[in-house]
Formats: sequence, C-alpha cells, structure tokens
Amino acid sequence: MVRTRKTKSEIAAYYREYRKNASAEKKLLWSQQSQVRYLRMKNKAIAMKAKIARSERNRRDYQKRCAKREIPTTPNSKIKLLNSILDTASPSTAEKFAEVGLYSSRERKARDEIVNAANKVWKRDPSVRKALVNELNQSPDVNKSAVSEVLGMSRSHFNYKSTKGKNPRTSNATLELVTDFYKRPDISIQYPNKNKNYTVLRQSKKKTFKLFKEDFPNIKMSASTFYRLKPKGVKLMRAAKYLQCLCDICDSISMMIRSVKLSFVSLGMIVPLALLPGNETDLASHTVCDMKSLECLRRECSVCSNPKKAVRELLGDWARVKEAPVTYTVWEKILENVKGKDVSKMRKVTKTETRSKFIKALCKRLVGYPLHMVNAMSQLSAYKKCKQGLKPGQAVCVIDFAENYVCRQYKESQTTYYTRNSVTIHPMVLIFPESNAVKRDSVVCISDDLQHDAMAVQSFFNILKVHIQVHYPTLKHLTVWSDGCTAQYKSKEPLYNLSKSMGLPCDVTWNFYGSRHGKSESDGESGVVKTYLDTIVKADQHTLNTAKDVYQLLTDSDRNITDGPSRRHFYFMKGSTIDCMRKQMKAVPKPLPGVRSLHMVKPNKAGTGVMYRPISCYCTDWCWHPQSWKEHTFRLG
Repeated sequence: MVRTRKTKSEIAAYYREYRKNASAEKKLLWSQQSQVRYLRMKNKAIAMKAKIARSERNRRDYQKRCAKREIPTTPNSKIKLLNSILDTASPSTAEKFAEVGLYSSRERKARDEIVNAANKVWKRDPSVRKALVNELNQSPDVNKSAVSEVLGMSRSHFNYKSTKGKNPRTSNATLELVTDFYKRPDISIQYPNKNKNYTVLRQSKKKTFKLFKEDFPNIKMSASTFYRLKPKGVKLMRAAKYLQCLCDICDSISMMIRSVKLSFVSLGMIVPLALLPGNETDLASHTVCDMKSLECLRRECSVCSNPKKAVRELLGDWARVKEAPVTYTVWEKILENVKGKDVSKMRKVTKTETRSKFIKALCKRLVGYPLHMVNAMSQLSAYKKCKQGLKPGQAVCVIDFAENYVCRQYKESQTTYYTRNSVTIHPMVLIFPESNAVKRDSVVCISDDLQHDAMAVQSFFNILKVHIQVHYPTLKHLTVWSDGCTAQYKSKEPLYNLSKSMGLPCDVTWNFYGSRHGKSESDGESGVVKTYLDTIVKADQHTLNTAKDVYQLLTDSDRNITDGPSRRHFYFMKGSTIDCMRKQMKAVPKPLPGVRSLHMVKPNKAGTGVMYRPISCYCTDWCWHPQSWKEHTFRLG
C-alpha cells in the first residue's frame, strides 16, 4: 500500500484519536517505557564521559613517559627547551644561531625595544620615516610585508616618491591664497586670547569650500586638499564660545568697522591699518589732534570737534561712492512690551544704509569714543600702578557682585525645577603687602537678599569692617576698585555712605574702572566658588536649597583658606538685616552733578561730602596730572 499525503494525515488522525481514547493502564505503560528510554540515554552519556576521562588519563600518562625520555611534546615545553639552548650557547654557537635568525632572550628583548623606539620616532618625524623607507628600498631582498607588519606601517610608504622641487602638489602662491581666505573676516571670526590667535570659522567646512570655489573658480583644488591647507590657528565652528559682558560702545564700533572691512575685501581694496583688529587706539587717535589733550577728547577743540573729515580721509576712495549700500550691525536701546509696559532693552540691530548715512552714523558714535577709550585705558593703568605702589599699612580692595547662584540639585522634581532659590555672592578681594610680597585675602559675602543696591553694599562693608579689625588692625588706608554700576556703587547713596568712610576703621579712596570695562580679580573668585558648588552638587554629595546651605558648605570645605599667601573667608548676611538698614535710611541725599564722569572719589575731612576727580591719578602715562580735587557737600532732602 502506497502512503499518499491523504493516507498519512488519516493515519495521524487515527493515532491521535487512539491515544485520546486509550485506557489509564495503557497510558501508565507508555510513561514507564519513556522513563526506561531516558535512563538508557543517561547511562550512555555517563559511559561516554568515563571513556573520555580514561583517554585523558592515558594522554597524561603518555606525556609523563615522554618527559622521562626528555622529549618535548607541548609548545611551552619546546619553547622552554629552545630558550635554555639559546641562552646557554657558547659564543661560536650563538653566532651560528644568529645567522639563521635565532637569538637569546636578552638579545630578543633589546631588539624589541629598538623596534618600538624606531616605531615611535618614525611616526613623529616625517624626515626619519622617509629616510627609513629609502634605506629599506635600497635592499632588494627586503620583505616589505614583514617590515610593514613589525613597524605597523602601510606598504604604501614604500611606494612614496617625493615631489619636492619637481612637481609640488600646492604652489606657494596657492597656499598663501588659501591661508588668506581662511583668515578673511567674512570667513572666520577672531576671539580675544592672551596667549595665541584664536580664530573660528563662521560656517561649516563644506560651506567654506563652496565659498572658496565661488570666489576662485579658476583654481583647481579638491575639498580634501582645501581642508588640509587650513591653518592650525583656525578652528571649526564647534570651538566657538559665548562672548558676554562686552562694552556695547566698543562692540558697536567694531561691528561697523567690520562691515567696512568686508566691503574693502570684496572690492579688492587694501584695508587701512587703523581698521584692523587690535588697533582700536589708532582708530580713536586718528579722529583727534592729541590723545593726551582733555580739550580734544571732549571734542572742544576747533580742529577735531567733528570727526567726519578724519573718517573720510581714513576711508579714502571707499567713502567717495556715497550711494552704495552698506549693511552693518550695532547695539541700540529699543522698547519692548513686557506685561503691558514698554521696557527699554539693549538689542543688536541690523541696518542697511547708503555709505554717506553710514559714515554719518559712524561719526556720531566716534564723537565720545576717544574719551571712552582713554578713560578705560587710564583706569586700567592706574589700577596696575596702584597695586605696584602698595606700602605697609595700605591695601587694595576689588569688589563686584557675581551673577546670582541658582541652587540646583542632582535629582530634581518638576516642581523643584521651577521653584529654585537664588543666592547673592559678593566677593571683596584684599591685596596687601606682607613680608616683601603681595598677598591676597578674599572676603566672600553670601546672602539670601537678591536686591543688589547701595544698602546691600553697605551691609557687606560692615562685614569687611569686622574682618579688618580682627585680621588687619594696623591697616591705615584702603583703596577700593569697582565698576560704575549706578544702583550699587556710583550714585548718590553709595557716595553718601563713602563720605562716612563706609564705616571702616581706616581712610578710604574709591576708584571706578572705565565705563563697561570693569573686569577684575573678583570675577575669578566668583568663578572658583560657583565651580566648586556645581561640582559638589553634580557628584550628589550635598543638597543646596538656601543661601544658608551654600554658606555652610563653603565654610566646611577646603575653599575656606585661613592661612597662607592666598586666603579666603566666607561670611553670611541675612536678608532681613539688610531690609532693616533700608528702612532706617530716612533722608535721601541730593545727587552729585556729573557723577557718571567721575573715576576717583574720597571723603572730605569734615565727613559731610566727598572729594572727586575725573580720572584716577597714580602718575600713569595716560594721566593728565596734576588735576585738582573738587569738593561736593551732601545735603539731605
């Protein structure tokens, strides 16, 4: 009978029905039979393992018998025997071994060290690599595959042919052209850096190459060659950084000058030296007769009262095309609607005007630019002279509010994320001579009061008073340096407090940096404190919720340095104490006229007013010494 697919299915159905309807005794019999089969298979596996074990014992017995006859069978035993023969060989035998490439373990180790050292050297120095390849190519029997494997080098090095002096890949003219293109102001932006040039591309490498091909379509160059010729000082876009707290006066003029430079470059004209980066002083001096004349700086001179003539002379032929359009960017105050109120905010505005209107706008901003530059430079120079001329009993105090620190946690809920507390940090860096050396003591005030006003500054000076009485009782004169923030340091209320010597047990002279140029040591102290707090929180070591928690953590940390050439002390001021001081100030003094133009102030002898000068005088190159002091007496209104 031939089994078809139909008959097979019928048979399978028959067996299923048979098993289903089988009796209990039958099913028990089937279960016993399956157990017997399982036991047979298990015994068979055990027997197989025993057989393998017997063979293993037999193999070991064989090896032992071979060892008795001193015949090496395993790789390790063979290597051990060979090393013993090579290391104990006589000089003549060793020489014969060396002819066939067999060396003792000591010689092999030395050769490996030589190969490793050569590998490092040729990778670092291209000239050594070329000399090595040339030397190997001179030997006809050299095994290039083996050499490349030992040195870890590609075999393509053996086929390298120098084109120096015959057919250079890139000519010097093309190389110079590409380098100048990378450094063009419309292609890359230069960052301020003390140590080296730091230039970053304004767009991606691919887009930069596309712009190069558009400007120079006749030059045949691949993208890989263009990327390879990029100067080392030019970084990619990802290396760009935020530039914050810039002077809007200087930055606006820099952006306008940059627009002029781009126009000069696009027209193929030579950019004047005064318009290049770093020549801001030359640009300012070009519009006045004498940078050391106060009459010229204030535009009271009949010759240089209007910088329009000097600007047109500087720009030359470019300024004669009056109707050509110019696109530039400046900082301007614009009104923004915030919660139904018009609020004035500083914003960057892009404009497109004719060259004549552009020159007019540039001259308008250049009117006060020389005086602004001289004030900034003279104050920085005076600050350096002030620190260098310190004598025993004198000290310099640099102060500034840090940006409020936001209390964060390693793990935050959504509600906590939107209800964080802020902390006020106000460093006061004392610089004083001690034992023929200049030392520092940073007094860092922590507070939960977020209103940075004159009374907050006065409360921090009360802390400084106690600190001076405890640590520096012999201090006679304190020179304070700060920025010119109106709400904090440079207005009627803080100057009125200065007339009372800020409550300090010594004489006080207050100096202000040039407007918008007030970077100092206190910024570094703020960075140290904030970086430490962020590091501790990210490591999930502490939870900071309030200003008191921040103060407690800093006091117990290694950032609290009480001894040594550089010290740091932390103090806490309650916000309620500052509020009480605000309420106690009953009368408000009348303002000092022209206070924004002052840069050096000290209390008068009677303690009823202040003596002031337009510039700080420590006999610097930029100082128009001598300048007499003027006096202002405060009247309470």
